[in-house]
Amino acid sequence: MDLITNLQKYTEYSLGKTKEKCSLIYQDVTINNIDFSPYDLNNSSFLEITFNNCDFSKVYLSGASLCGSIFNQRAGG
Repeated sequence: MDLITNLQKYTEYSLGKTKEKCSLIYQDVTINNIDFSPYDLNNSSFLEITFNNCDFSKVYLSGASLCGSIFNQRAGG
């Protein structure tokens, strides 16, 4: 599954909208230009990820692990 589909499924599960268990675990990849604002990342794992121009404003990150991740933003972004 692609990242956006996984984010949607995980958010539905996290918010109790579905009983289908799922987890959100990514490691050692680069993620570009994703607006994470519509998604619940509670208890997710993004380990050693390079985030390029990603938006985390208004994201619920309680229990999320972002260990070793790098956050790159364009100037003025």
